[in-house]
Amino acid sequence: MNSRQRLLSVLEGRIPDRVPVFGWIDPAFLVGYLGRTDFDPIIETIRVSKSFGFDVIVRTYLPDVQTWETDEWRSTTEIAHEGGSQPRTKITTIIETPEGELRKATVIREIRPGYFFSDPEEYLVKTRDDLRLMERHHVIRPPVDTAELEHALACIGDDGIVVTYGGGAAHTGAALYLRGLERLTMDAIDDPVFYEGLLNWAIEYEVGRLDTLEQLKPDLCQVGGLMAQGNFLGPNFYRKHVLPYDRRYIEEVHRHGLRTVYHNCGYSRSLLELYTELGTDAFETFPPPPVADGDIAYVKQVLGDTTVLLGNIDQVHLLREGSPEEIAKVVKETVLIGKEGGRYILMTCDEVYHSVPLESLHIMAEVGREYGRYD
Repeated sequence: MNSRQRLLSVLEGRIPDRVPVFGWIDPAFLVGYLGRTDFDPIIETIRVSKSFGFDVIVRTYLPDVQTWETDEWRSTTEIAHEGGSQPRTKITTIIETPEGELRKATVIREIRPGYFFSDPEEYLVKTRDDLRLMERHHVIRPPVDTAELEHALACIGDDGIVVTYGGGAAHTGAALYLRGLERLTMDAIDDPVFYEGLLNWAIEYEVGRLDTLEQLKPDLCQVGGLMAQGNFLGPNFYRKHVLPYDRRYIEEVHRHGLRTVYHNCGYSRSLLELYTELGTDAFETFPPPPVADGDIAYVKQVLGDTTVLLGNIDQVHLLREGSPEEIAKVVKETVLIGKEGGRYILMTCDEVYHSVPLESLHIMAEVGREYGRYD
């Protein structure tokens, strides 16, 4: 089997020749690895992943088109570059409707070469009136720039699959873009009517991108699932205030003929039973202690019969600080548990840090391939 056949067979619920193995390579890692910034991130992700012996999973993100208008509203973007000891870029989006204006602002800082931190400074929905404006004038997310996704799909060939950012409801739509996590959490408790209206509109706000993705057909759409961390709000809050909306969004993705991977790279153990009701095609990344509370055996027991699992090699501590013997031991134990019954991809729990020794990645790939083989 080639890598693409291997990965797709897992997503389709079939048993491949071996467990696919992937270290999450992203542009920030590539900057450190290549020692430069003038490279094609898609081409280099494929090339560098293969050099370690990984099956390739290319991740792409879809930036909004910066200027867009409809018969009811117009969206424009202002970009301001601010210098100083810590240079930053402030991106302000202004949406003009016949009855008023909506604004949001995000500040982007380059923490180290190739690694950018995005910090929302102003959210789109600050009051009930803002939500009413959005509903009355059908303010939704602008179209997305698909150039990077199209490039990835054209380049991937037999080397692997392409995952793209597919939107979401509670975390992705409402918390990240419309309202903010802290205020949204309090809205659910203090103003449930407003919260329900906002979450319903968050789905409307996000689904426009799915019409575009339906035409391009990425192999997986990543849906954000971090609104209710398992160590923060817990299963009761998740069951009532998050699950119904995320489930509806996943249904929308499926209605467009696309697969979903539900992304929670934090604490999730207390939520796993509820995840069985999401209807997602795949789930990632359930990090193990000390990063979070992921346990491959328990996750496999709860979700493994119906959902593809991607995880859960710790790139924060194990791959950066572990000895070769320790890394080999953990990877072997993880893949032997994960491979039972199929539906498993051995993967780091998030992007590989630039400070991970290259030897660690080679060990992960070699051990994963060796012990991930099916008879």
